[in-house]
Amino acid sequence: MKRRLFTLGSAVSLVMCVAVCVFWVRSYWRRDGVTSFNLRLDQSIWSNRGVVVVFHRHPQIGPLSATDEFPTQWEFKTFDPLAIELFFGPPRSIWNRAGFRLFRDEASVDVMFPHWSLALLLLVLPSFWYARGRGHPEGKCAHCGYDLRATPDRCPECGTTVQTPQH
Repeated sequence: MKRRLFTLGSAVSLVMCVAVCVFWVRSYWRRDGVTSFNLRLDQSIWSNRGVVVVFHRHPQIGPLSATDEFPTQWEFKTFDPLAIELFFGPPRSIWNRAGFRLFRDEASVDVMFPHWSLALLLLVLPSFWYARGRGHPEGKCAHCGYDLRATPDRCPECGTTVQTPQH
């Protein structure tokens, strides 16, 4: 069961990595974004010129009662790409030059990170899956990894018949 969950998680992570790479390439021609907003909260994720920009803002609209309900609206928008300096100013440190930036004040938190960092993070699980599935050393069961030195024809742990290569 753990192996299947690991395989499923690796597959999902790999699909998400491919999607990030597609948005990465597309970000040089189009600026795509998803926004969720109501009167209490405004959240956005944008793909723009090789980076992902996440905005989290609390609009300044005055006092609200705790019982007020505000329906959340979702929007998907696409525009021509913008220069990142319009959002965060020129890079000031080595982290900024690599594409990582953070802006925070009392009403908002804005984070920027490059697509490559997200793609690299999403490749960790598939990499372990690939390394794990590269086969078992000789003398081990291909199904469960049990040591077969005492019973080279059949695995006593899982019952799998061992196929010996023809020379």
